[in-house]
Amino acid sequence: MRVLPALLAMLLIMPFGPAQAQPYPNRPVHLVVPYPPGGMAAVAKSAPDGYTIGFGNASTHAINGALFKDLPFDPIRDFEPVTMVASVSNVLLVGPEFPAKTLAELIALAKAKPGQLTFASNSPGSSNHLTGELLKTMAGIDMLHVPYKSSSNAVIDLIGGRISTMFDNLTTAMPFLRQGRLRALAVTSEKRVAPLPDVPTMIESGLPGFVVTPWWGIFAPAGTPRPVIAKLHHDIVAVLRSKEVRDLFNAQATDVVGNTPEEFAAFVKGESARWGQVVRTSGAKPD
Repeated sequence: MRVLPALLAMLLIMPFGPAQAQPYPNRPVHLVVPYPPGGMAAVAKSAPDGYTIGFGNASTHAINGALFKDLPFDPIRDFEPVTMVASVSNVLLVGPEFPAKTLAELIALAKAKPGQLTFASNSPGSSNHLTGELLKTMAGIDMLHVPYKSSSNAVIDLIGGRISTMFDNLTTAMPFLRQGRLRALAVTSEKRVAPLPDVPTMIESGLPGFVVTPWWGIFAPAGTPRPVIAKLHHDIVAVLRSKEVRDLFNAQATDVVGNTPEEFAAFVKGESARWGQVVRTSGAKPD
């Protein structure tokens, strides 16, 4: 995930730590970056005092609750959303020799050859996998999912024509698109993205409501006092609004967000319901 170093770099320069004449914070704040499926348990079980916070995304807070039946925490009830830090569009990719030039042509080809086209992902149950399952459901097509251990391995086979298509985030895909080694059929954002102004959205391409934007945000343990959440939010958003950080994110084709805790909480609940339904419909299972 190439955007992760940028996110962590941003957090490292946040104005956390000892503060004069303030009840919070008066010691360092610890950030947990939890990418094993159960990793957010460390945050969920921490004291709700603002000194341990977590860095989460769609997998940790919207997908894993449906995908894993034995999580040691509840992704919704056990956390206080602070703010969404950033989001990025996914892009529907094909190899340079793939016959379809548009999403409509891809769908027509899939309907003409049910079960014969393939789509790759970086792992079963990942956001990229479930975005492909969402495409199957919304377009009424049948494609075979081929899981890989990483996006880079999948891209190699996509370039070589061994896989028909895949979704990947724009940050990862852009170098291959610039080199002409891959082609973009559509982006999954609500509007077109600046790095690919000629590539239509999935909505423009005939699938109303198809919007998928991988996101990253900050969470505190449930029960963290509202003044502490407000202080965390204020300091994070202040950094997000700086030119240095915005330039850092823009260079990776990533959008800075910085919404309110209430907006982020409503968004996460919606994402959880949406992706939970996709997991159930597709029958997706983790490795």
